[in-house]
Amino acid sequence: TVDVDVQQEGMRIASTTALLAQNGQIVQRRERIAPMHVVPGSGELQISASVGFQGPLLEAVLEMVQDDEEDLSSWRPRGEELLAVVLGGLVLRAGYGLEESHMGLAAAMAASKERLPGHVVTQPEPLGFVSSPPEERGMLSGGRRSTPDLTANSLALLVLRMADLLGSPPLEWASLDPTVLLEAAYKAIQVQVERWSRCCTETTKLSSFIGPTQLALFFLAVPTARHRPDLAALWEELLQTAIAGQQGSELDLLTRLASAVTIDQGLRLDFGADRRAQATARTLLERTRVQGGTAYIAESDGGMHAASSWTQSLGLWLWAGMDSYARHPFAPLLASQLLVSERSPWQSCLPARHLIMATLALFAFDTATGSAATADLPLKAVALPSKVSLLKAHLTSSGPDRKLDVTAVLPWDSLPHSVAEIGMELVLEAGPGSGGAVTSLVMDFVPLKPFLEPQFRGIFVQKAIQRVDPSQPGHCKGKALHAASPGEVLCVTIRLTSPDDLREVNIIDLVPGGLEPLDDALPDASVALGDEGLGPDADEGPDGRLTWWMPQPTKEVRRDSVTWRADYLWAGTHTFTYACVANVPGAYTLPAAKAFSAASPEVMGLSGASVFVVQEAVGSRSAVPSAVLLAKHSEVLGREESGGDSSTVAPKTCPEACPRAGSCNLAKGRCECASPSGEMLPCSELFNFVGVPRTPTAQELQAPFSTAPTHVEEPDVEDGPGNS
Repeated sequence: TVDVDVQQEGMRIASTTALLAQNGQIVQRRERIAPMHVVPGSGELQISASVGFQGPLLEAVLEMVQDDEEDLSSWRPRGEELLAVVLGGLVLRAGYGLEESHMGLAAAMAASKERLPGHVVTQPEPLGFVSSPPEERGMLSGGRRSTPDLTANSLALLVLRMADLLGSPPLEWASLDPTVLLEAAYKAIQVQVERWSRCCTETTKLSSFIGPTQLALFFLAVPTARHRPDLAALWEELLQTAIAGQQGSELDLLTRLASAVTIDQGLRLDFGADRRAQATARTLLERTRVQGGTAYIAESDGGMHAASSWTQSLGLWLWAGMDSYARHPFAPLLASQLLVSERSPWQSCLPARHLIMATLALFAFDTATGSAATADLPLKAVALPSKVSLLKAHLTSSGPDRKLDVTAVLPWDSLPHSVAEIGMELVLEAGPGSGGAVTSLVMDFVPLKPFLEPQFRGIFVQKAIQRVDPSQPGHCKGKALHAASPGEVLCVTIRLTSPDDLREVNIIDLVPGGLEPLDDALPDASVALGDEGLGPDADEGPDGRLTWWMPQPTKEVRRDSVTWRADYLWAGTHTFTYACVANVPGAYTLPAAKAFSAASPEVMGLSGASVFVVQEAVGSRSAVPSAVLLAKHSEVLGREESGGDSSTVAPKTCPEACPRAGSCNLAKGRCECASPSGEMLPCSELFNFVGVPRTPTAQELQAPFSTAPTHVEEPDVEDGPGNS
């Protein structure tokens, strides 16, 4: 019997759909799930629905801590991540009325509040809010004098301002002293003014020297600073820069939001008679691109490339303050993409700064549509063509029958058998009612076919299996191996190359079923490898100096994986190694090694997969020839395998920047995106499959905007596992 173990990184593909209920009518949307080819027994389909966006927001907040959910005492988040968690938790609790103990929120909030004091620095220098964790501080400064960070303090002040509007900051936030943060922000601006006065008064505007978007974020967080005598002229200069620039840009949006007359408890902004705000809202509508059941705001007039989720969140927040735009049919299509639009299938969470702005925008949008307080609507999800009901519930945001969310978790083998062959169509339906519901589809699975080519999103990863060098204990040598005999001790080498310095890097390597990693801290491993064992090679900085003073990566060895965590890596190449022993004969997939930055989850890379054979000794009665093993392996994967070496393949760069949710296939030199079936396809082909983005029609741009719902016939359904 020949067993083939298909092991690689699991994938997550998410889709979010917003449905605004209408009185006396049914509103439907349809989602198409392509045929899924997954490893049997792996993963599940999760269908969830919530009143407004509280469900997706809760999931996004918990994703910030999911890697450490078993032991949050070892969690070392950056300051922006803490702000995203505490703000998200406060909006969920005070804004939506969600119980803090719901689905792990209490543990996440408690851990975040415990870490907050360590991110406010008053001695020896008043830095205010600092993003880097306390454990890292002092290692990277090199003795240099530190100055306050304007962006970090502005984000903290913005979170405090929103907390005041929602009620008041919890007592556990006492370390976020607004006086300390404001003093640090003023100091950051003063330092930049002094530097500007010494070098650049004749060549550069002060606002450009400091950074227009940083300043605009500060004025949004502290609107009263506009009237401060020493900052009034700077604010006026910033306004003129925004007006002279592109309408609908990040700077334009930030200055419009900062100019709002008031902001209410539901975080909706009142722009009064601000004609510029109205013109910007109109520009964003004209720049909206509709693609299938989703929509996004393009970067520029006439363009098709999506703006960043940060910019789109700013745009939705602006729309939420204007009733006509908040209820435009495009608004829920845009809102539903904010938490998923830029994520690759290997990305564990959103960038924290994006989540902060998306939280504010989505809650303001839910306030505008009534979903945050007055929602009352029946909801169901039906699978076609089987007509099986997968989810059924009645959501209400108030009253004795209050129900804010519902979730159905369905293993792949519990779904209709036709899913593996023809996929399925999912009909999401909101019955007559009020408010809005947001449905989320999350597909977790291990694809049956590994991704054999390396994927690049800022980090180039290479992986090879070599022999241990007997003349130099603790080192590897020789060409990459693709076969070994049982009992052989081997060396796995993983090489990372990045054009930029990286913070909080995680390297994860899944081990083939025929190999077993050795922990070099154990006596048996030391004997097998030599006195020194195996560890990460000495890394060099960009100037060739050994970075011995840097904190060394930590390594965790498990039965089926090896993980490193490094607080900081220089731009350049870094090598990590571990030992393993060949055991059970067979042909195995050599899984891809993955590296990503926890500080910027969108920065990641995969080495690509290969094949490895553990061959029994020649002459053994039970020996299976390598050719037979490879043939069986090819049969399972559905393609021929030669055991190619991804570690020595010259990478082919992509001719243009890939979409934010895509990655560059370094073997083929093309941008690839995850398809609904989990396969990586050229992004251009996938976009054609989803539908070519279109510009708004004249009718969609005509005020008053039409909000006519979609009405379709109800399909006959059979009871399924998700009804409640």
